[in-house]
Amino acid sequence: MGAKSNRKEATTHNDNPKERVSIMNDKRTLKMYVWLNVLNSYGSGMATVLAHDEDEARKLIKDTLPVYTPKEEFDEKPLEITEPKAFYIYGSD
Repeated sequence: MGAKSNRKEATTHNDNPKERVSIMNDKRTLKMYVWLNVLNSYGSGMATVLAHDEDEARKLIKDTLPVYTPKEEFDEKPLEITEPKAFYIYGSD
């Protein structure tokens, strides 16, 4: 058996068809927002969100995390990535 992953994919649940179409037709540029040194356990974690702006990114990450996760660390300003860039984090137990 493979190792258990703590990854969670962000999903958007929207039951209103008109709002879904509106979101799909949004032509604004998407940007990657990255929070480093968050979700600490034995080591520092990282969170990434693909969104149109910083407020949307912050809402998406806070809505995606489990309820028991402290959300205050996402009030800090994230890195805003608008051009190719690579990140990595070594695995930790």
